[in-house]
Amino acid sequence: MDTSGRSEQVTRDGSPRWISAVASHNVFVILNPVAGQSDPDEVRQVLRMAFESVSWPYRIHETTGCDDIPALIDEVRREGADLIVAAGGDGTVSAVANALVGTDLLLGIIPLGTGNVLSLELGIPQTLAEAADLLVSGSETCCLDAMRVGGRNYFLQIGIGLDSLMIRDTSRAAKRRFGRIAYMVTLARTLIGYQSNRLTLEIDGRRHRARGWDVLIANAGTLGTPLLHWSPEICPTDGHLNLVVLEVDSPLDVLKATWRLLLNLPRNEPPLVLYNVYRSCRVATARPAPVQADGEIIGNTPVVVKVVPRAVTVLVAEECPAKTCSMGLREAQGREKARRLQAMLGPWLGPLGLLDTSAALLVNAMPHPPILNMVMHTLAGVMNRGDGWLFGLLLATLQGEASPRDFLRVAVPLSLVNLIVEFGLKHIVQRDRPFRSRVLAPVIGKKPNSHSFPSGHAAASFAAAWLLSQIFAGGKPFFYALASLVAFSRIYLGVHYFTDILAGAASGTVLAAVFGGLMGIRD
Repeated sequence: MDTSGRSEQVTRDGSPRWISAVASHNVFVILNPVAGQSDPDEVRQVLRMAFESVSWPYRIHETTGCDDIPALIDEVRREGADLIVAAGGDGTVSAVANALVGTDLLLGIIPLGTGNVLSLELGIPQTLAEAADLLVSGSETCCLDAMRVGGRNYFLQIGIGLDSLMIRDTSRAAKRRFGRIAYMVTLARTLIGYQSNRLTLEIDGRRHRARGWDVLIANAGTLGTPLLHWSPEICPTDGHLNLVVLEVDSPLDVLKATWRLLLNLPRNEPPLVLYNVYRSCRVATARPAPVQADGEIIGNTPVVVKVVPRAVTVLVAEECPAKTCSMGLREAQGREKARRLQAMLGPWLGPLGLLDTSAALLVNAMPHPPILNMVMHTLAGVMNRGDGWLFGLLLATLQGEASPRDFLRVAVPLSLVNLIVEFGLKHIVQRDRPFRSRVLAPVIGKKPNSHSFPSGHAAASFAAAWLLSQIFAGGKPFFYALASLVAFSRIYLGVHYFTDILAGAASGTVLAAVFGGLMGIRD
């Protein structure tokens, strides 16, 4: 007896087809007959076989380019349809999904286009027969987020710059004849003489400035093949969007970006810089640039994009990769609460922020001789996470100047301070680094990927200074002088504001006193 909840049927060619024990659906298919290189007659035949095998009523409508899809879906919904299937490319899928926002209808996808980005993200089979089998045998669903521009919802990517020009200048005939290669040919032509554009980004109320060749507001990260992604962090079901800036000014920068994409290297540093978008974003350019959304040119910059979480329910395979990242929705909601708290504190922090920036600019403008740069960079590297402090204490322990118990009473509290600051406070406040906000330049050494407030270096150094002062009271002036130098190095290197340092020193000292007391360091 079969206990899997599936029954076996046999197709006309004799091969078995496993059908899930799912409720019957009334299906309405919207078929784009000119999508990709598909044959509309073959699509009709495969769908007919699939739906007749489970005795589902269905109807197929071929688009003409002038269809009012929302009105069409509203009509068939009143007639009892509950599964709407988009059979076409990304543009067709996006148009159908847009009409389903705010309804309880289920979306099914038959990928027939050139790129099929969304179906790749959702793990939907790319062959016609397998995709049709998923429609009648699948019972798994996930909820797609959407990007709203004006009154229209989009689900894949909104691009400004190179990719919008590539889409605008690639003809339908070239796409049908050459597939993805047609886009690459257009891109190669566009790159000749192309210049970067000055960008103004407003992300969840925060302003950033950049200069680059391309801006992508992404709900899906695939670049048209499962092997290439703008970033593995981008997911269509995680409750937020990602804004990617291609910060390049030369062909060498393009090669660097391509190298990062091919080797799956970290994306959150130039020439590929990522921002999370939880509520909305606005992109403006110094020179007007076309804007594409889901493969369709929708106008020119500026453009405002709003986040619509869990906008549409889509039928997917059991092994759908996007289902796992939907767990990030709760995290996104938590970060949104933190941003609301920041907005409440904004009026009070405004004057302080101005003084903070001015003070950091003064340090940034001071002479930076190479030898001092090397000293500051080395000091910051050695003292990261308090490693240098613990190494010095380990040497003292080995030489008999401190006991193993002393080492533990410093190492354990210092580790707890690092955990709370790096993985707690920074993620709550989420302050951008000065270089990310285009406040300070240049940055000496590697640009950190973490947030700015409070400074982890300052917290660890002042925590270590307090803890060591309890053991070696005579060394207290030296410990605090060294901790202050480590903290100052972070401003000198261009990666922190003064308030980051002050908050780090204060939080490190308080946490060290609490945990050190629990460890009996004052005994």
